[in-house]
Parts: sequence; C-alpha cells; structure tokens
Amino acid sequence: MTDLRKILDEATPGPWKTHLVDDTTIIATDGTDVATTCDSANVERSDAYNVEYERMEADARLIALTPQLAAALIKAEEALASIAANTCCDGCQEAALVARAALSEMRALTGGDDVRQHAPLRRAGGS
Repeated sequence: MTDLRKILDEATPGPWKTHLVDDTTIIATDGTDVATTCDSANVERSDAYNVEYERMEADARLIALTPQLAAALIKAEEALASIAANTCCDGCQEAALVARAALSEMRALTGGDDVRQHAPLRRAGGS
C-alpha cells in the first residue's frame, strides 16, 4: 500500500466529481480539471449523443471515485492485516487465510508485500 499512499498523496486532492455541464470531465472540489474521458479528436459525431458518449460519462464517474476508493482500500488493508495476524483459534485461522488471500491481491495491485510470505499459520491443536 506504500505505492498507493504515495500516489494518493501526490495526486490532486479529492473528492473528485464530474463537471456539472460536461459529464466526461473530472474536476476537483476547487474546480481544477483532473481528467477527461472525451476523445477531443473525435468530437464531431453524426448524432449528438450516443452509446460511446454514455460510456465516456460512465468512465468519468468511475475515475471520479478514485480518491475515495483508494482511501477506503488503505483502511481495508489495515483491517485485513489485523485479521490476518490473529490466529488464536480455528475460526480466527480461517479468517486469517481469507484475509491473507485478499491482502495478497490488494498488495499485488498497490505495490505491497505478499502477506502469504509472512507469519505462517499454526496448525489446529496448538502446534
């Protein structure tokens, strides 16, 4: 998550939203343009509004969620790391396995260590 934290810190502060007039433009709360999903080289169309434009608007809405999703992912990683470290009983060990699998996927995407390489689980029965 170190890479994700760094990217989040370096990026335009969120939350972001789509522009009130042009739903393919993503803006920060201060009005700064963050990105656009509209292909400006292809603005002339036979119809004023089509499926391609609807997709660009949906892409913009997804991109606008990025700062909040990244912050939530960091919090989820911290919670899962705590669960993964708790192996006091069989139920906790099962939860730890699930948490470690999720952490491994998250960290592969965000630049963290593979948690499955650390802290082996104890076997049921105390060994």
